[in-house]
Amino acid sequence: MDLAELIARREIEDVLLRYYRGIDRLDWPLVESCFHPDAHADFSGFGFSGDRTAFLAFLQASETLPAFERTMHVAGNMLVEVDGDVAHAETYCVAHHRGTTDHAWGESFALNWLRYCDRLDRRGGRWAIAQRVVVVEWGAKVAIDEWLAFAPETLGRRDRSDPSYRR
Repeated sequence: MDLAELIARREIEDVLLRYYRGIDRLDWPLVESCFHPDAHADFSGFGFSGDRTAFLAFLQASETLPAFERTMHVAGNMLVEVDGDVAHAETYCVAHHRGTTDHAWGESFALNWLRYCDRLDRRGGRWAIAQRVVVVEWGAKVAIDEWLAFAPETLGRRDRSDPSYRR
């Protein structure tokens, strides 16, 4: 592995990790920046397959991500294989979704174990996702007896006021 491949791998990992931040903070411009304009996303396990524009609309629909009080996507194993200006990445993920009292599921906690299988292209010197397929391993909805209480100012926020955006 040479220096150019190491740099490419790091840039690709950055794209994939920015996607998770964007999803959890509902930062749609950040999510959009992770995909090429002609990208295709296949989230068939969640009822969606289509282009970047339709994917962003799907994510922003009131019954999807904004319906949850909180989400957290935790990236695990990440394998990135680079071949010039094309790369393939497989990223394991555990996605946590917390419902609210008025959510269709009530105050439950959904866990999804997933793998993101991506093809990324480097165009104009910038890596972004060209094709994404989400493979669902399994999922669970867990009823919550009681949430732990934390001071509101210590909680993460689902927008750009979250502490991760402070510099």
